[in-house]
Amino acid sequence: MARGTVEGYGQAFVFSENQKLDWCNMFALGVEPPCIRNPNLWPLKPARLRYLTIIPKELRLKRDVFEEMLGTAVQAVRMNYYPQLSITLLNFS
Repeated sequence: MARGTVEGYGQAFVFSENQKLDWCNMFALGVEPPCIRNPNLWPLKPARLRYLTIIPKELRLKRDVFEEMLGTAVQAVRMNYYPQLSITLLNFS
């Protein structure tokens, strides 16, 4: 994660090197409006941002439900990655 932001890939909310971290990484991007996008985190020619139209389709909602609901609000995308734990790492004692 970039210092001072929650955009990028890695751990968010890390305050010290001695802090115990969650077993989860995240990938977060500012999407809308374009002025909040960090161009260093996006490919040079990104594919059209379709997630906000695909998700309503899968939920059987109107295609523009998010646009109607949010208007010109700031939109961001966050995906969590939880690596598979080996059973040998679990300690039940």
